[in-house]
Amino acid sequence: MDDFEICLNKLNKEQRSAYAMAMSGKPLFITGGAGTGKSHTLRMIVEGLKRNGKAVIVCSYTGTAASLIGGSTIHKVFRFPTSACITPKNRSIVKRAPAEVQLADVIIIDEVSMCRMDLFDSVVASIHKAEEKSGRKKQLIVCGDFGQLPPILNNDHGERDVLEDYYKKTIRIPFAFMGEYWYKCNFQTAKLTEIVRQGDTDFQEHLNECRMGDTSCLAYFNSKSARQHFPNAVHLYCTNKAVDEENMRHLEQLSGDMYRFDTLFDDSLRRMDIKDVPKSLYLKEQARVIITINDNDTDVSEDPESFRRFITDRRPQYHNGSTGTIVSIQHDEEHPEKDYVAVKLDEGGSQIFYRQTYNIYEYVVENDVLKRHILGTYRQFPVRPAYAVTIHKSQGQTYDYVNLDPYCKASGQLYVALSRVRSIDHLYLDHRIQKFNLMVDPLVIEFYDRLDHPEKYLPETEPEKSEKTAEKPVTEANLVVPEAEQRQPQKVVKVKAAKKEKQPSRAPTPKGGRPPRFPSGSRSMRVPNEISDVLNGVIDTLYPKIGQGQAEIEKVKQLKEYLQSLINDE
Repeated sequence: MDDFEICLNKLNKEQRSAYAMAMSGKPLFITGGAGTGKSHTLRMIVEGLKRNGKAVIVCSYTGTAASLIGGSTIHKVFRFPTSACITPKNRSIVKRAPAEVQLADVIIIDEVSMCRMDLFDSVVASIHKAEEKSGRKKQLIVCGDFGQLPPILNNDHGERDVLEDYYKKTIRIPFAFMGEYWYKCNFQTAKLTEIVRQGDTDFQEHLNECRMGDTSCLAYFNSKSARQHFPNAVHLYCTNKAVDEENMRHLEQLSGDMYRFDTLFDDSLRRMDIKDVPKSLYLKEQARVIITINDNDTDVSEDPESFRRFITDRRPQYHNGSTGTIVSIQHDEEHPEKDYVAVKLDEGGSQIFYRQTYNIYEYVVENDVLKRHILGTYRQFPVRPAYAVTIHKSQGQTYDYVNLDPYCKASGQLYVALSRVRSIDHLYLDHRIQKFNLMVDPLVIEFYDRLDHPEKYLPETEPEKSEKTAEKPVTEANLVVPEAEQRQPQKVVKVKAAKKEKQPSRAPTPKGGRPPRFPSGSRSMRVPNEISDVLNGVIDTLYPKIGQGQAEIEKVKQLKEYLQSLINDE
């Protein structure tokens, strides 16, 4: 028994079921909460498919997630634009069928929850196009948790407007399952529920409650988390601003010179175009850094065997999210093009980084055609300090200890942050979690409820009536006239409409004005129907308590009759 078979036997029941479904060749959706072993199961599936002689493409929305399973990004595999996947000419979904996709037998997408609806639709449409060109059926496997971080929709340059114009509906968060192709894929679903990251059952249960937006779990996290700040732990923040401040504080504590590298902007860029771009980067030797770009060495051989090895075995030297330590810095104020930063990578080896060129785009519509223009470019090193990380960057990672600022403002963000540690004792909260910090989009809750209870979402159908028992309305067309009467001059048969039941009179409401004072009674009523039962109860209660004198009894009877007349007055 080799190592693969040993690892396969260690999978739990749900993971083995997902593996078997993947080997069946049918479309598959693997989902589950954080720490249920989705990525590990996916790696086993990739290896199993490879052993069965399948050519497998593994891709993800981010380079970090792709590298964890030995793949590439979706955009790189399918040659998709970084903008909305809508073709400029006819405003249809982008369809690309590169040679690599045509050669593949299986396409796997990890972290599908971060894949936008237009991007997912383009992937499926491109697979169909590749199937037509190659004449080979392809299996699609997607993996992810929509209860975690949602896809990003940047509307600064009109992306939301473009998507809403194409899909003809309001789009707040463009989840992949909101597109045209998700339900057409007819996915089998493998749902992983056994958490392997956290061993504490109480921690697991409260994380699951957080995942579905149940605020009753917050008391547990507020009371059970660590009381003391962890000095050497990564700090998770919601915003880039807070991360930058934390990283600067750590840099100032290092010995040596502080280097400031100003971002080099084109003169054509306006202030509003660069408002979200950091103006400077501060670094020191021996500082911990994160790489923010992917290794671009992606040459692929035309030989199918070489291609199989590339898409299943290749590991990039570094990727977006790789970490390392700065060992040397070159800073030349007169010749900034000669500046460089040498980094010793944690994954092995070293790399010298020069300034990277970044484009700033603008989306415009000309004659009902979508176009993308390059407004300008800027240049900066593709590294940043790594003492603090955004929650967005932490997804998919596991940390021994975490200091967390629980101020969250996106669907699934708090759940991702809380689930990065294995134990509640290794989590420190900067302040108590408030109810408004926990947000889960209702579409996500409905999506998973639909998976668990599909019968609730079946279309309602009226019971069918047989032709013999079905009642048909009486009209001149279907009225049966006896034969004797047919010889006589035909008479117009008038069918009387069913007598309408008398409806209680209602006071008319003036158009555009206030509703009537007594909406369920007539205009002449003095006592509204809504309190008639109350008055009757009062009368019946007071009547037997009146004195026994005949005169008093007669007075009460008269009062009762008078009140009853007010109640029944039409």
